[in-house]
Amino acid sequence: MDLNFENLNINDFLDNNVFNANFLRIAFGNSMDLDFISNVSFTETNVNQWVWAYHSHNATISSTVYNHINSSCADTDNWKGWDLIWKLSVVPRIKTFIWKLAHDKLTTGVYLYNLNIGPYVSYPFCELYDDSASHLIWLCSKVQHCWTPILIRMNKDPLDLNFLCSGRWLEYYDRNRKDCDQVKALIATMAWIIWKERYNHIFQNANLNLVSIPVRAINHCNNFFRDNNIREFSGPSLSPKSIFIYADASWTSASKCAGLGFIIVANPGLVLLAGASGTSHSTPLDAEIDAICLALQHCKDFNWQPTIICCDCPRVEQLSRNFHPCISWRASNLLNKLKQLMKDFPDISISTIPREKNSIADELAAFGLLNPSLSLFFRGLDRHYWLDELCASHNLFF
Repeated sequence: MDLNFENLNINDFLDNNVFNANFLRIAFGNSMDLDFISNVSFTETNVNQWVWAYHSHNATISSTVYNHINSSCADTDNWKGWDLIWKLSVVPRIKTFIWKLAHDKLTTGVYLYNLNIGPYVSYPFCELYDDSASHLIWLCSKVQHCWTPILIRMNKDPLDLNFLCSGRWLEYYDRNRKDCDQVKALIATMAWIIWKERYNHIFQNANLNLVSIPVRAINHCNNFFRDNNIREFSGPSLSPKSIFIYADASWTSASKCAGLGFIIVANPGLVLLAGASGTSHSTPLDAEIDAICLALQHCKDFNWQPTIICCDCPRVEQLSRNFHPCISWRASNLLNKLKQLMKDFPDISISTIPREKNSIADELAAFGLLNPSLSLFFRGLDRHYWLDELCASHNLFF
C-alpha cells in the first residue's frame, strides 16, 4: 500500500471500520502498541469532530491536549497532590522536579535501564540498591538524617518513610497554615538538593556532601521566603550540639603587622560568622591570642555559646591551661583578656589542630593582613566568592 502522507486521513488506516495493522506499521513502524489500537473500533454513524479544537483560542496546542487528557481522566486518577505540587512555596524548578518525581520520570539508572539506555547501575551513594528515584530521595540510609527531624516535626513516626515516598506529605495539613507550607517547602527543597548532589557526584566528580543537605535546604527556603515577603522560615530543630571557633593569625616580623582571622561554625556544618581584621603585634603569639579574643567577643555580642576553640598554635593551648606570669609576661595582657572572655563561656576549651585543618581561618588571617579594616561575613549577606568556595570544600555552608 502506498500512503499519501501529504493528505493522510484516518480512513486510510481503516479496514471494515477497524484499524489495519499493516497500514499502521507502514506509516509508523513497529513502535506502536498495535494490540491496543486494534481494539479501537469505529462506526459509520459516528459524527466526525475535532478531538482538539482547530482554533486553540489563544492557548497552545500542547495545553489543549493536556486539558483534554485531564478532563477525560477517571476520578481515580484525580489525586489531590497533582494540584498541590504547583502550590508549593518554592521556586518553579523545584515544583517541576517534584512533578517529575511523582510521575517517576527522573532519569535515574533504573529509569534509563528500563528504556534500554545504558547498563544497569547501582545507587551511587550507598552502592547497595538499584538507582531508583524512591531509594535515591527517600529510602537510602545515607539521607535519612534529612528526613528524621522533619517527620518528628510533623508528629509522624520518624521511620515512616513511606509517608514521604508515597507523596502523602503533599496532603499534610496543620492548623497553622504557615508552618504547614514551610515544612512542605522544606521537604521539596531537600529532595531537590539530594538530586543535585547525585548529579554533581556522577557528572562533575564532586565529593559527596550529604551532611550539609538539611542546612542548605533551610537556607534556600529562608532566602525564598524572605525574598517573597513571607514570614521568616523556621526549619526543624537540628540540635546543634557544639559551636566551634577556628582562629588563626598571619604575622610579619619586619613590620610587626598582623592579620587576624576566625570562623564560627555550628553543627552540622553551618557557618554562623566569619571575620578578618588587621592590627599590629610584637610577637606572633600575641596575634594568635588576639584572633581568638576577637572571635570570642563576637560570640559574646551575639549570645552564642561556643564549646571549642581550635587553633594551630600549641603554645596558646599550653598557656591557657598553665598560665604563669613569670613565663608568659610578654603576652600577659592578652592572656588576661582571653581568660576574662573565657569566663563567659564555662564549657569552652582550647584545642590544637593541624594547620591544614585550619586553612579557612588562615586564609581569613591573610585577608585581614591585606585589608586591615574589620570585615565580617554573615549568612544571607554578600561574601567573597573565594570564601564560599573554600568553605564548601570543607563541607561548610553559610
